[in-house]
Amino acid sequence: MFSENGNNGSTIRASSPNWQSNIFPQRLNSKIKYIDTRINGVARGFENDHDRKANLTTCRKLCIRDAHCVAYTHCDCPDKVAQCTKYSKESISGLEKESGTTTFFISSRHNITNTD
Repeated sequence: MFSENGNNGSTIRASSPNWQSNIFPQRLNSKIKYIDTRINGVARGFENDHDRKANLTTCRKLCIRDAHCVAYTHCDCPDKVAQCTKYSKESISGLEKESGTTTFFISSRHNITNTD
């Protein structure tokens, strides 16, 4: 399940019976990576359909360039319609296990390094 946790809306919280995650984007040095995890929520749109099939590096850059993007997911799954998805804080409703998908929560734009 997912809920926001006080602190002026600056915390993202997701939990299940077995785990709980609280994410403080303003405190991230670069990003947090969740392997075999996808985001439940409404993905942000892309300027063109080609971006939905972006590789990991391009997916990350698309999120960084989007002022409202706080997280993105990527899957090297050729059969998926969207291999790259990006999310705003308000559109995230939870996290879910999904084999092959990696989720990244990113810091504020000025703190992001160029490593993947």
